[in-house]
Amino acid sequence: MDPYSDSCICVLGWHFNNRDLYKQLSELPNAELYVVSHKTIAEVPEWLREVVSQRNIFYEPNCGYDWGGYQQFLEKDIWRKFEFIFFMHDDLVVKDNGFVAECQNRLREFAVVGNGAQQENPFVPSHNPQRYSHARDVPGQEDSHPGVRGSFVATTRSGLEDVGSFEVFWDRCQISDVFGNHSLVATFHKWKKKTRSTQFCDWLSDTYCESPWIIEFQRGHSEDAPKALSWSKYTPTYYYKKAMRKVLLTVCKWKTEAIWRRGRTGLAYRMWHAIEYFFARRG
Repeated sequence: MDPYSDSCICVLGWHFNNRDLYKQLSELPNAELYVVSHKTIAEVPEWLREVVSQRNIFYEPNCGYDWGGYQQFLEKDIWRKFEFIFFMHDDLVVKDNGFVAECQNRLREFAVVGNGAQQENPFVPSHNPQRYSHARDVPGQEDSHPGVRGSFVATTRSGLEDVGSFEVFWDRCQISDVFGNHSLVATFHKWKKKTRSTQFCDWLSDTYCESPWIIEFQRGHSEDAPKALSWSKYTPTYYYKKAMRKVLLTVCKWKTEAIWRRGRTGLAYRMWHAIEYFFARRG
């Protein structure tokens, strides 16, 4: 008899504006629901504790965005008890619970399954060197690889054992969520390199952000939804972070290029690494 349970679902709690999603996931058969909240206990709605067991809710600081939350869950080792593991944001819509069986079927062949295909596929390091600067293993300039959006990621216990840990850019100063994409891209380079699966990556659909089973929203809303204009965000902090974002992205780019030229040696590498590490280390 298989000593492992079937599936676990790790939902990254950011918005908490879709009670039906949590209820729907909590009622899936042979699946255990966990929540990693990037909001404090006081900020989390009371209804969540009525839907999800209190022992399955974890409160973690948001210093690494979605992949940081997934890494925080990974470190708890709960996933080791399950055969299939699903990571997802809480701003998506599950149209059909059949996504579980569909992913399990595809995971017989692939190491990772996403929802809608990436707009950028494959990722080519030379096009965006800055995305890899924080990684332990920086790819070659043309060492392209696929990936899936962090909104929905399905994998297996063996898949997580292969990757070991995610390559998270720990943006402890909360400069910009663009660095969450650095975590995604660097993670999938590492994952592809380490996987033992004959094929690495698959998607439920060729349509960006949508499949017959799931719709992925972005930052809590559909891209088609009207966005309210607000002048309140244009504060000194906003302009400071905007400037720091440009500076840090440049530093990350130069650091990766320094690695390509001379490896992790030389004054240029040490200087760019010191600056990046100040902002990107886990605080």
